[in-house]
Amino acid sequence: MAIGGTVTRAGAPMAGGMISFRPAKGGTGPAATTDVHAGRYQFDSTNGPVSGSHEVVIISALEGKPTAVPAVGSTATAGTAAPWTVEVDVPSDAPSEIPFDIP
Repeated sequence: MAIGGTVTRAGAPMAGGMISFRPAKGGTGPAATTDVHAGRYQFDSTNGPVSGSHEVVIISALEGKPTAVPAVGSTATAGTAAPWTVEVDVPSDAPSEIPFDIP
């Protein structure tokens, strides 16, 4: 599904990192992961999440370090801050923009 949006942290655009939509327990479909650049992420119809309930994991890159999405159940990886996780439902008629604000 083609969706994108903003990722802010404490009200400011997140400079860089990654966002991953993972089907929630009992859900089906592949995970969808992409980079966050200058506070924005974007999926197209070929690499975006499918509709349904998802665990969304967002990690902020630490300056000068590579970023990698942590495995399910793990915490942070080298070069990343602790992940922020939220459950969202992506309906089949999802809006083209889904914003996230990390506290």
